[in-house]
Amino acid sequence: MTANKYKNKKVVYEGITFDSEMEKEFYLALLKKYKKDEIKIQPKFELQQSFRDRKNKLQRAITYTADFQVDNSVYDVKGMVTQQGEMRLKMFKFKYPDLDLKVVTKAPKYLYLS
Repeated sequence: MTANKYKNKKVVYEGITFDSEMEKEFYLALLKKYKKDEIKIQPKFELQQSFRDRKNKLQRAITYTADFQVDNSVYDVKGMVTQQGEMRLKMFKFKYPDLDLKVVTKAPKYLYLS
């Protein structure tokens, strides 16, 4: 499989492509608790809509794609959180206060950070 800038290798499991082995492992952990059709894979959220600036240049919308969503819980599996990632997480929490965003890290295994 291919590697990205963080040295993760994409993994295919049952026809689903995951960005890392850790993401696939977390999906398998979710399957022990939920049915397949209850788990949304890579749900996309708009954090800021597109707009035209004062020079009429179109500024694209800012979006955030999480790894999984089950009901009101949204999961993002991360080896590490970047500064840009932290900003998107804050924007998500502001725009979607009714959703519970959980960042999943591997140290310790499957620790939920909010």
